[in-house]
Amino acid sequence: MLLRPDGSAVRLGDFDAQPVVGNLVLTGVDRSTPLLLRDVSNGARVRLRWPSEPGYGLGEVTGNPDGRFAVVEFARYSPEQWLDLWVLDTSTDSWQHLPGMPARLAAKAADVEWTADGRAVVLSGDVLMIWRAGDRRLSVRRVRPTTQTGSSFVVW
Repeated sequence: MLLRPDGSAVRLGDFDAQPVVGNLVLTGVDRSTPLLLRDVSNGARVRLRWPSEPGYGLGEVTGNPDGRFAVVEFARYSPEQWLDLWVLDTSTDSWQHLPGMPARLAAKAADVEWTADGRAVVLSGDVLMIWRAGDRRLSVRRVRPTTQTGSSFVVW
């Protein structure tokens, strides 16, 4: 369910739907189900191509502050965890693969946040990655990992 600014609720009927930005949600679990970008305000939907490799499932989606882009996580958990990050441009319904992906990272422990100036910041275990639209490489740093499971981070 999504809440409108006036407090009313929109029921989706899809427990796996991921909020993208604004009124947009992404539905689809893996390559065997259609990947749809749905506008819950007017019912419009666009079928998107599945960008990731076979064996990867849809993870979390994190939209940027201006509402145009969203980092979409695709993950594979077995036999090892792999993370495949793609950026969805909601104005063109097109995909851009983040450089260096897929990567053998802790997919279940990955968090993505956007900075006010449009950088995507990804934290997975002890790896911190930063990307800005147009970058041909990720900026990667090792950080001291948190000892608290399920923690996330805040960018300021």
